[in-house]
Amino acid sequence: RFLGYVLGEDVGEGVRAAVHAAVKEQLPFCRPTRAMAYGEVYFRAWKEAASKVRPSLDDDDDKDAIGMHQSPLSGEEENLLKLETSCIQQLMEAAIYAAKPSLRNNLVALLMAFHAQKRHRGVDEMLNRLYAPILRRALYVANPFVRANAAQLFVDSFPLLDPDLGVKELDNVMQEHFKTLSDLLADDTTLVRKIAVQGAFRILAVYWDVVPPNNLSALLKRLVKDLAFDSSAQTIRCAVLEGLKYVVKHNPLSHQVLREAVKTVLPLIKDHSERVRLKFADLLLACKDVRAIKFFDLVPITQLLERIAAEQSKDVTLLLCRLLLNSFFPTAAQGSENLVPSQVSRCVSMVRKNADAAKKFYRHLPLLVDLNLVCRFAKSLAKTMANSAAFPPNKESDSPSNALRLLMREQLMDCVVSVWEAASKSIFKEGNESLADYMTGGFNTELLETLAKQDPTSNRMSVACWRIAQCLARDPKGRFDVLHFGPDWKPLFLGHLDSGDLEMSRLVFVTLVYGPPSTSASALALLASEMIYKPRATVSHGSKRKAGATSESQGQSGRSRAVLALELLNILLEDDSTRRLVCDRAEEMGITSQLEANWRSLAKPPHTNPEGDIETIGLMSLVAYFKIATLLHVSTSMPDVSEARAMPKLIEDSLRVLEPTFQPTVDPPNRVSAVISALLADYRTLNFRVPEIDAAPQSAAPVPIPT
Repeated sequence: RFLGYVLGEDVGEGVRAAVHAAVKEQLPFCRPTRAMAYGEVYFRAWKEAASKVRPSLDDDDDKDAIGMHQSPLSGEEENLLKLETSCIQQLMEAAIYAAKPSLRNNLVALLMAFHAQKRHRGVDEMLNRLYAPILRRALYVANPFVRANAAQLFVDSFPLLDPDLGVKELDNVMQEHFKTLSDLLADDTTLVRKIAVQGAFRILAVYWDVVPPNNLSALLKRLVKDLAFDSSAQTIRCAVLEGLKYVVKHNPLSHQVLREAVKTVLPLIKDHSERVRLKFADLLLACKDVRAIKFFDLVPITQLLERIAAEQSKDVTLLLCRLLLNSFFPTAAQGSENLVPSQVSRCVSMVRKNADAAKKFYRHLPLLVDLNLVCRFAKSLAKTMANSAAFPPNKESDSPSNALRLLMREQLMDCVVSVWEAASKSIFKEGNESLADYMTGGFNTELLETLAKQDPTSNRMSVACWRIAQCLARDPKGRFDVLHFGPDWKPLFLGHLDSGDLEMSRLVFVTLVYGPPSTSASALALLASEMIYKPRATVSHGSKRKAGATSESQGQSGRSRAVLALELLNILLEDDSTRRLVCDRAEEMGITSQLEANWRSLAKPPHTNPEGDIETIGLMSLVAYFKIATLLHVSTSMPDVSEARAMPKLIEDSLRVLEPTFQPTVDPPNRVSAVISALLADYRTLNFRVPEIDAAPQSAAPVPIPT
């Protein structure tokens, strides 16, 4: 109030100038909220000064404005004119020609105090009079930044009218304004077009019912048919979608027209830009809250499900899942007995429409609804699948209906697994003991065995059951009995390993590692023992082997069991959830010692090994050995200098052992040299102190590490 009084009252030109200069010094560095507060000061000063002049202007019908006076100005009028020209108009001109975005934003925030008060008596006339000599000229200058600043002020102050004009004159001025807005939408500069798009939608939201129909239709056509598909900048496409959402939320009169406008921009749901797809999903969510617009009339449900299945962005997928939540997972009547059966039936319907979309939908479900509802649904769906009457098989085993039945069960089981994998961490958190008891009691070993045995020929069902068992085994209180679920785990694990099914082998192994300490130790010891090289069994010409028989060292996949075990180990080391489990006990269970023994065999004289197993096992062991050592080095704080040099020392020892076979200057390099060179290149990025042999010249062509 004091600053407003000093600026508004004629207390002395030097005082006003000093306050104005102090505000201008603060504007380049202050926050926009502080700039808005300064704007309130200037508006209060102008309002006080204008209130003293306004009565005299009202009494004189020949005086339309202060600038039109023919007689000498009174003291109040002269004071108001000086405030407007030396302070307010100066700030307007500074906002147009501001070079720094921060200064421009603060000046725009300051002037917003006047733009937001256009309904106050005299403000519209004052803005029109002060902007007239500077704004329109700035909208068409060559400098794009000046045009952008002027465009921002133009849309913020729209419309600039003299309230004393007649109807015809007002219509001409409005047509001129819309012509200027159309020119800004067609500007060559992206920033100017973006500001014009945002301003056009704000104008439509406020003045929808008074904009002439021809101007309204031309403006919407330019926005949703041209600028919505502007391939030169994603910011323009995003601005159009944000503007449509703004009008939908703030002007109910626009809903009937905007329903067709949203259908026009429907291809943006598949836009290559993630940000554009995110804005489109946000627009659909805004339309969902409007009674006059049904989102499923804008985008068919099948197309939304296809988009969910193909979407790679987690944020976009989450918004689309939120959009379909009430359709496929009703939560309104939480106390109703029919709620969970309705959720299960809609899950079946969603799987029939698009199984891949259903998996993604239920994977994101714990992020959208209460965890108790999710757990009740997962348990009910699993029990429904365990009930043979729910999916009765056909009496003919080779009937196509049986194949469809099995596919449906597999797809529904994938949904259960998706829910479990997404919610398991939250279920077993501290404070959720009752929920953990509920889920472990529902998903007991009997239920999982029933689900797996109902379709014994389906490997997909077995994988799903083991994935659920893996989630249950992570319970820190050990409510789930792993050995009771898989008592014959050793032949099961080795059988999948020999067949080359590394995914199933990983599931069985990780489930066991998460189990009791004795089971975990047995699984790790078994993996270490299977990494030992064993010569493949040979068959003499006079002997015959039974069909389907395989040796202990060679699996059904035709590869050595040691090679498959090392492949599994590398998969475990790449996975964030299993890396720590292996690394922490690798030395204790003999994994690192076996790996070292394997790669040290590379330094021995060449062996008669037609299959190349010795060299392959040695190289894979070297890669895994370095991974484990590096992970332990990076994840452990090493205050001791001797410990900090442990990793370079390991590299130096390895190179000394493998020196006979390490020939980095040979082109092309042999397999051992290629792997060591690649490892050295990887570890340089970790700022290790690499020994002297590291500086040896290498082959120009990078050689990938064999897996």
